[in-house]
Amino acid sequence: MLQETDARQEAKDLKKRYVSTTFENGDTRKELLAKKRYLLFKSV
Repeated sequence: MLQETDARQEAKDLKKRYVSTTFENGDTRKELLAKKRYLLFKSV
């Protein structure tokens, strides 16, 4: 997660657009993490 944040900041500093990597289902790492957290705490 920290790598993606660093990559975003570097792109911003270089005035370039950051394009995050997406998985086969179309989700980014942040989206997958959010979904997993939701499912984890929903079941508790």
